[in-house]
Amino acid sequence: MPTRRSIVWPASITCMSTASAENSRIRRRTCRRPPAAAANDADAVLPVFSSGQWAGTLPATYATVGSADFMFLAGGGILAHPDGPAAGVKSLRQAYEAVAAECPLDEAAEGSPELRAALGFFGS
Repeated sequence: MPTRRSIVWPASITCMSTASAENSRIRRRTCRRPPAAAANDADAVLPVFSSGQWAGTLPATYATVGSADFMFLAGGGILAHPDGPAAGVKSLRQAYEAVAAECPLDEAAEGSPELRAALGFFGS
């Protein structure tokens, strides 16, 4: 079995809680690039986004990465949801379904109470 190498990105790439919107965009684009000039599937990187992630930040992350090939760690977006953690998880699922269907979150929220609550609590 071939040996897979692990690549760890510098912490500054995943720490977005204090970053400006432009810095966040730059970091997301950085995560899309191969880690080495001669990268291949064995050197693939899975971008991981954390700190301040919630249902409302999912569309921008998805659009910047260009696919669903990333990890979206939204602890605060789940645990701080005004209707509790289960609603936080549902709001993320609803946001992902909206993004996958190319539907704006505010439209999707009309039929998704958990997403609507998240948008109202965290901002849109």
